[in-house]
Amino acid sequence: METIAKTAIAAKDPARRQVLANIGNRYVVFGNRRALPGGRLLGPEDVHLPFSERVSDEYEFPAARLERSVVVDGAEVKPAGGPDHGWDIEIVYPDGSMSLVEIKIRTRDFTSRELDQNIARLGEIQASGLGVPEIWNFNIERLNLHIVTIGEDGHFQSIVLQPLNVWQFNQDGSTFDRSVVESRVADWGKRIDDLYANIAGWSAGLDVVIDQSRTVRMSEELMQAYAVPDRELRILDLSKHGRSLLSFVPVGLWVFGSNGRIDIISTRETTLLLDLARPLDPPNWSVLTNKAERSFEPWSQAAFLRILDAAEAL
Repeated sequence: METIAKTAIAAKDPARRQVLANIGNRYVVFGNRRALPGGRLLGPEDVHLPFSERVSDEYEFPAARLERSVVVDGAEVKPAGGPDHGWDIEIVYPDGSMSLVEIKIRTRDFTSRELDQNIARLGEIQASGLGVPEIWNFNIERLNLHIVTIGEDGHFQSIVLQPLNVWQFNQDGSTFDRSVVESRVADWGKRIDDLYANIAGWSAGLDVVIDQSRTVRMSEELMQAYAVPDRELRILDLSKHGRSLLSFVPVGLWVFGSNGRIDIISTRETTLLLDLARPLDPPNWSVLTNKAERSFEPWSQAAFLRILDAAEAL
């Protein structure tokens, strides 16, 4: 009973609340990890209404689908009471009090003008006397939930909850979740570091200067969909006597037909270096030698030296 009481208090405070909602084909848990009591995190087992039908576009789905899916940890979520109520769902807490929520679904955050309009709208809902008014904005592109409300002190509050967990249900009922994407990104970073270490070893004694001060930002579509933070990946630059020879630039992890691509750039040409291994398997780095025929040469010290010599000959 003590745990339930603590959860209910957290649910009434938007800043300490966990909200689960269906967005397209994904399920997202929003909250503030530092503010959550007890470390409890909602997951697939907490979905009250799983959707079997999939949408073709993550940004195009019926608003009612999201509204029906909302779960607030420690509270009961009900559809709004009537057609002309002005809000979409009701959150009922264990002590019988209630929040009235109007939901907006967009690919952007509130503008300053909209925030001002929402303050006026909150006053209208509050005047009903039925419960605490809240307006939620689901930014379905950046995956955040912005809650504006009126606090117990009567002052306007603005809280942004971030994604804590993201997953999809597979057809067999299993899940594809954020941790899979995080593992792939971490593995990609390690493979790049190991590749660069080999190149550094092969360059020993060649009077080549190695520089890894430049970076390129990794922000791929799957990372954005599952709220995995952007990552800075190092670029490996090789030069000799002050003259740039080669740059190894990570291009992408989720590349069709491979498990990642790095471009080897010289002043004359760009050579594609692809990992042909299966995801999370040991790397199988290969140099694309003929794009039309899609023929490859295994990546090796000999292949590296040939590309380096060609760059020096320019």
